[in-house]
Amino acid sequence: MLMVDNSSGHNLVQPVVEVVDLSKHYVQPRTILQSLMPEARLSKKEALRGISFKLERGRSLGIVGKNGSGKTTLLKVIATLLFPTAGSVRVLGLDSIRDQEAIRQHISYVPADERSFFWRLSCRENLVFFGVLSGLSATVVRQRIKELTPLLQLDQMLDLRFDTLSSGRKQLLSLARGLLNKPRLLIVDEPTRSLDLETTDNVHTILKSLQSHDECSLLVTSHQLDDIEHLCQEVMLIDAGQMIEHFRRQSSDESISVRIRERFRQLVHTEVPGTRPGPAERGQP
Repeated sequence: MLMVDNSSGHNLVQPVVEVVDLSKHYVQPRTILQSLMPEARLSKKEALRGISFKLERGRSLGIVGKNGSGKTTLLKVIATLLFPTAGSVRVLGLDSIRDQEAIRQHISYVPADERSFFWRLSCRENLVFFGVLSGLSATVVRQRIKELTPLLQLDQMLDLRFDTLSSGRKQLLSLARGLLNKPRLLIVDEPTRSLDLETTDNVHTILKSLQSHDECSLLVTSHQLDDIEHLCQEVMLIDAGQMIEHFRRQSSDESISVRIRERFRQLVHTEVPGTRPGPAERGQP
């Protein structure tokens, strides 16, 4: 998106995402004992604390962290599904609170555990329903389904009921729904969750193609460093709701997995995201 600086008349390239000093707090639910004590103060949980970063057009950012570090909360705030407690978020130059509807026309959010599909409808019927619900015409949705079918290998599942699908196929359908509106920003939580190796490679190819041909920016979280390695030009490490480091890949052939592992070893003494302990590490023969 281009914006005009009225003071100088020059065109300025606007970041796709601009996050400034973002914080998100949740109020912890009262226990039974607390409900009997009106004077008891409500406790708050800090999910995000003072996060700031920018994502430029056509670039990809991977967010890596332990379970509960705030990754999904950050994605939901950027996707306008949650309000920030403090700070600001701008997407495509628009404010995430005032301009929610305008933002949602140009972005898509693909969650890790999709539960909003209608289980008794076919995959095709689900895609048409949600596409029209998002503001697309039925004609455009059907055309997009035709375009996405060979890319995501949907041909054998489109007319099956959603409740008959495997976890991997459900994830593919969720990704297909996210691509219906040709988003300028695609936000994906665990993009290859439950997918087999062949389908994982296919999804990696599709998402990289979106960046190079459609100039779609990509925001990804994953515990699988293979996803981050294949998809992301930039990486953000977060822990306990705070950004620890934000770095860019120096060249296309640079491996970033080693750097991520080493950084986490410096920060925490737990399992590194995206790795599994071997038999010897588990104390097995």
